[in-house]
Amino acid sequence: MLVICVGGCKKEQSIQPVAPPPPAPSALPPGGGLVDQLTREARSRPADTTTVEQVSERLKAAGATVGEPQQSIARTHGATYCANIRSAGLYVLVCEYANAEQLAAGRPLTENIFKAFPDHMIVTSKNTSVMLQWLTPAGKTQVDAVAKALATP
Repeated sequence: MLVICVGGCKKEQSIQPVAPPPPAPSALPPGGGLVDQLTREARSRPADTTTVEQVSERLKAAGATVGEPQQSIARTHGATYCANIRSAGLYVLVCEYANAEQLAAGRPLTENIFKAFPDHMIVTSKNTSVMLQWLTPAGKTQVDAVAKALATP
């Protein structure tokens, strides 16, 4: 019998268990599904920030015809709650954050997701991030009015 040891031979070798990596920010908790996650987010909406509904009303006041807000996954953006609002020529993603620190940590996640789309801008109102993406030239003309409306308390 021929035994070849590369790098030295040892009688016993102890293998230490390696802890699994932490889940990605957008990963769902064990035993939970997407509906559970969306339900938790909807129940945890922050109280002291601009809401999705207020953004929708400001869009309407700026002359945009908008549909009903549709909840979307907030964890992807490091937010507490997110919803999208569709308008003719304009897509709007509104993310509510619990505080300024959460907003500061989450906004770069949103910027990274949308960096491939050149026709967009992100504005903030209190602890809420509003991503405006214009889909048509007409949508682009709405952006300035919407941004101004969001800046108005």
